[in-house]
Amino acid sequence: MFKHQVILWCLFGLCVAKDVKFTKCGANGFICSTAGKLQIITYRCPIEEKDLLFKINDFGYPPNDISLIIENCLEITVSFQCSSQVIYIKSMFIRNIGKLKIHQDPQYQTQLPFQVTLKNVNYIKDIPSFAFSKIDVASRNVECFTPLFDLKFLHFENVGIGNFQSNGIYMPNHGGNVFFNKVNIGKMRRSAISVNMSTPYIFQMKNSAIGIVGNQAMQVTGGGMIFSKNTFVEISAAGIGGPVDFFYFNENAIDTLQYQGISITSQTVWIWKNVFKYMITGALEKISPGPTAHSLGEKASYKFYLNRIDSMEERSFHPDFQAYEMTPTEMFVKTNRVLCSCENSGWLISQTGGTSTPTERFYEKFIAKKGGNYCSSSCSLSIADTEKMIHDGKCEENVSVESLCQNQKKKLV
Repeated sequence: MFKHQVILWCLFGLCVAKDVKFTKCGANGFICSTAGKLQIITYRCPIEEKDLLFKINDFGYPPNDISLIIENCLEITVSFQCSSQVIYIKSMFIRNIGKLKIHQDPQYQTQLPFQVTLKNVNYIKDIPSFAFSKIDVASRNVECFTPLFDLKFLHFENVGIGNFQSNGIYMPNHGGNVFFNKVNIGKMRRSAISVNMSTPYIFQMKNSAIGIVGNQAMQVTGGGMIFSKNTFVEISAAGIGGPVDFFYFNENAIDTLQYQGISITSQTVWIWKNVFKYMITGALEKISPGPTAHSLGEKASYKFYLNRIDSMEERSFHPDFQAYEMTPTEMFVKTNRVLCSCENSGWLISQTGGTSTPTERFYEKFIAKKGGNYCSSSCSLSIADTEKMIHDGKCEENVSVESLCQNQKKKLV
């Protein structure tokens, strides 16, 4: 009979043999302690035990204010499903886990504490839809207890994730800080992260390795966005996007940045010290100060400096320059380095000086010597000097960046 019950559970996507239940402190892996008036309940998995299910809102603890810690498990499944049990969890820490599975029943809403931290988790195959979400009061399950706290702060540190499903993080209103540090993610699907927050809250990702960022995968409204020291295999259209108070993108390495890959509306956009290995046409053209800045007469800030661009298509790294021209703007686009060759960067020279459009005016500023943007070469050749590689719209076979560098060195002798 028991074997048949386990098989039935597996058919419904939940293959576990034992619910974790609290009976008393010091029993069944539970340790109790206090920090001031707050009770700390720590659960440690029995050695070599794998087939465990921990229902954070239904594990039998009395209705007191607690901080819940789940740690030191080879393998465990957790459920954030709401329940009728009266429980007040202020914070939850899941740490030092080998393999973590998040079970999500679409019939029930997620119910999470005010603060949630996942740290030192080797692998999570999937972050299911609405796994980390705020309570939707309008469609609340009638049999579920409504807690005093709701998710506000979410922190992932040293965590491996296979797939981030749509709305894996879903905070449609009154969102708080979302923080990723040293996180590996294979693929982020459309709308994987959707957060609506306000100042002073921020979305921050640093020291992380991300595979594929799908269309509109990370969407943040309000607050700020910070990306620092990450690697990305590919960022798809609007993979990083939203109207935010500020946007900082520094020391990242991106293999492929697709058309409109970074789509940001913000008064303050700073992009510096990044390596762009391949930029598709229009990769940054959806970066804009927005109509509000123009109507209010506020000053915008756009900085694009100390970046390295390797391979690039035509017109691949300009922002919405027309919008910036209509807004008082501190525009700083200097000290960037481009891999110069006739095939890769010749368009910078050949497509300027014609009809004066906002886009052409941006690139004219970019290649001007006073802009201080250079070729990635042995002599820090100005991009403006590469015009000698092109004649009548065609590449000069005998002129290269190195030959131009040689001539420059001779002039200095």
